[in-house]
Amino acid sequence: MSAPELLRRINSKVEAWRHHRAISAVLNTPPTRESGRDAVIFSQVCARDFLIYLLAAKSFAHHTGLGRFAVLDDGSLTTEHHALLRQHLRGIRIMHISEVRSGTTPAGGCWERLMKAVELGSDAYVIQLDSDTLTLMPLGEVLDCVRHGTAFTLTAEVDARVVPVSRAIEKAKGIDSLHIQIVAESRLDCLSTSFATKYIRGCAGFTGLPPGERLPIVEHISSRMGGILDRRWSEWGTEQVTMNLLTANSPDLMVLAPPIYETYLGKPLGGQAKFVHFMGSYRYCGKAYRHHALQAIEALHGRA
Repeated sequence: MSAPELLRRINSKVEAWRHHRAISAVLNTPPTRESGRDAVIFSQVCARDFLIYLLAAKSFAHHTGLGRFAVLDDGSLTTEHHALLRQHLRGIRIMHISEVRSGTTPAGGCWERLMKAVELGSDAYVIQLDSDTLTLMPLGEVLDCVRHGTAFTLTAEVDARVVPVSRAIEKAKGIDSLHIQIVAESRLDCLSTSFATKYIRGCAGFTGLPPGERLPIVEHISSRMGGILDRRWSEWGTEQVTMNLLTANSPDLMVLAPPIYETYLGKPLGGQAKFVHFMGSYRYCGKAYRHHALQAIEALHGRA
């Protein structure tokens, strides 16, 4: 291992420790209100990300007033984690990943999360919220989507928009990459045009879908794409392609883009950001997440 790589790993571990110490204060914040009538705010949660999930959920509830939470335990949460979830997110529904059964879709790669979101969304508006997100200001656009039954998706691209499937295929074929998302997008023409006429490069980490029966659509996508891509359809990224299809082909879609809805990739955030997705290891890049997390905790105490 090179000296720069060793230094990077050490710095990453130090930053992770600092983040954990800073956000542990979320355990001292007041619980959310219980709600059984508004949109379902759904997340798949692991023990490693438990504290950041609590902050993601509570900051979202604080700035939206929505409080109907559901969690898919990936199998790593303890009984103590479950007790803390019920203490902090009143009325939360906790499900175990072993409950998810499907013979037509892959296992792992967040597919269980997608399948459970589709199930919850059969009769309710469902919002998929990743643990590595923070809500910094009121989200009027999201509340409008819930109120009017409009789908939404987060994107890292300022000019992202819904395009015909043919255009998505053309763009994917022009990219010299074997990444499964690019490969899958290049084969979207195998899907039925009865529902897959449009596509968008969105992010499943923050997505909203109005009530609807989508299981047959998901099973069709997985069956057709799996038949063409074989084992590659089980790779990480195929669930994202499927969610992109679900959102793009909704009757109405709002695209949540920078600089209001940000994806943090290491560059400084502007003052306009209402919502930030601190993607993956970028959460430990610099002090941005820790700074905004501490501000979010202050807001939960009513001191901001």
